[in-house]
Amino acid sequence: AEQLHVDVTQRSWLGQQRASLRDACVRSLREHLTGDSLAIALAFLLGDRALLSAEVRTAFIETGTMHVLAISGVHVTVLAMFVATISRIVGCGGRVMVLVVLFVSAAYLAIADVRPPMTRAFSVCATCSGLRMVVSMRSLATRPTNAMIVETTNATIRLNCVRG
Repeated sequence: AEQLHVDVTQRSWLGQQRASLRDACVRSLREHLTGDSLAIALAFLLGDRALLSAEVRTAFIETGTMHVLAISGVHVTVLAMFVATISRIVGCGGRVMVLVVLFVSAAYLAIADVRPPMTRAFSVCATCSGLRMVVSMRSLATRPTNAMIVETTNATIRLNCVRG
């Protein structure tokens, strides 16, 4: 029987870019951190737990915080919220902000150690961002007839219904 041999050392252009970006992140972390700090940063930011010492692993397990080092929905959500906030601060509109959040989240997905929880979180982020974009586009076309405005004055909350 003839055997098929696949050379896994060759990467596509996209695979090479991903590896290059990940390597740049690792180099940057190595320039600024050493020892356990480097190991924890690599695990927390990129999902690479290879440098974690047995002591550090045991400490995280015994304190019940090992899940913090597992890249998951929390990481993607915090990143998306941070990028959205910065986008708003610099004046990006709704659609541009959504595209920036999706791009940065996809880039993070590409450089981090991709596991199913992170892929699921990115899928939810992309779906919510897409829905946000569709809703913002629809609201531009048809103004809502009722909107709630919450005003706070002297610790009193008033709700006013506005026709528009």
